[in-house]
Amino acid sequence: MQSPYNAKESLRWLVHLAHPSWIQHAPLNRQPLSANMLAPTSDHRTARIVLFGDLMPFADRRELTVTPSIRKLFQQADLVIGNCETPVAAQTSIKPFVFVMGTDRIRAALEAMGVRQTPERCVLNIANNHAGDHREDGFAETLTQLGSLGVTVAGVQRDGVPFVPTIQVGSAHIAVLGWTEWINRDRFPQGLGICRHEHVDRQIADAREAGADCLLGFPHWDFEFCMFPSGQTVQTARNLLSRGITALIGHHPHVVQPVARYPEGLCIYSLGNATPLPTRTARWPMTVGAVLCLDVVSEGNDVGAIVSYKVVPIRIRRESRRILLSAIAADHPASANEQALIERLFAPSE
Repeated sequence: MQSPYNAKESLRWLVHLAHPSWIQHAPLNRQPLSANMLAPTSDHRTARIVLFGDLMPFADRRELTVTPSIRKLFQQADLVIGNCETPVAAQTSIKPFVFVMGTDRIRAALEAMGVRQTPERCVLNIANNHAGDHREDGFAETLTQLGSLGVTVAGVQRDGVPFVPTIQVGSAHIAVLGWTEWINRDRFPQGLGICRHEHVDRQIADAREAGADCLLGFPHWDFEFCMFPSGQTVQTARNLLSRGITALIGHHPHVVQPVARYPEGLCIYSLGNATPLPTRTARWPMTVGAVLCLDVVSEGNDVGAIVSYKVVPIRIRRESRRILLSAIAADHPASANEQALIERLFAPSE
């Protein structure tokens, strides 16, 4: 096993894998599951951006099934953005702490979710700690395989120059910035690799130069299996928002973390998983993920501003012949544990 952590943090990883942490490390201006952020006006038209969490590789052949309520969210979205937490190759291969997901499984997962696989409709961020898991030339293969799906890729840099995709939705230009603070195996081809934290300023500048109205940041940060972000992550979030990022959508903890609203902008610290972890030892909080819906001004005044957001908690359940993604509360009543999780992470609705 290779770990990006020091000895103390690696030990904490093992402890939290067995017992996810509920310690709140820093004050948070927790927000409810949904809220309006901008008073709508008569000249506003909005676009719906739907964002999902970590797309994890799963080795079993069970079919991924997604309930109609979640499929409808993705089908009606103007733009879908998600985190691809795995290299991509022709075939799926899962060894302890080393992931590769087959192109057919990625395609099937996106189709099951109802995601339209076109460059204008779907963006996958690949800046994560597993990006170097698949051989020396595996990163280039990931780009090739994702290109065959027809999606746009974020989180890539060459010779220190990041590629920042900007998608036009109506009159709004949406920039997708992706980077990671962790890397397990840093073995990319010369000059080609994923974006790291040191590339963020360049990504912000390039997005602004390209005329982006809305900057959505996808940081791969914080610590796994912790329900609340660290104090350092909270400080980093506020700093990034103050530098011009409109909203931050975090990944890496593999559990849902709160939404916080600051004068500088909006942050959901982690959306958790979109598909199950490739382990059967995952505790129940890791089977709860979230889908985030952002309504953004696409025509009128304040183009690119977030009008409202909505967090939809989802349940990831392994059944005998399928893996089922369902919306908590909307599809089935929340369990006592799930209800307690939601009440602890999110403020009551106003």
